[in-house]
Amino acid sequence: MKIRSIITTVSISAVTTLGVLFGYDKLNHHSNNPNLQYQAGTTKYAGFTDGAGSPSAGPADFTQAASGAI
Repeated sequence: MKIRSIITTVSISAVTTLGVLFGYDKLNHHSNNPNLQYQAGTTKYAGFTDGAGSPSAGPADFTQAASGAI
């Protein structure tokens, strides 16, 4: 009798898990989520390069990166 209750519990847990995953996938449309979409050309460097793309001499300036993160 104990093995039957274990199998019942595992089966109910599996069906519940699959139902939640299926329901979440149907309700949450991630293709419309702007946080998951890649935007080309929006990379900002933290002062490691000058405007031409060559490395700048001197210490790195993180002001632009900090303001962009805010």
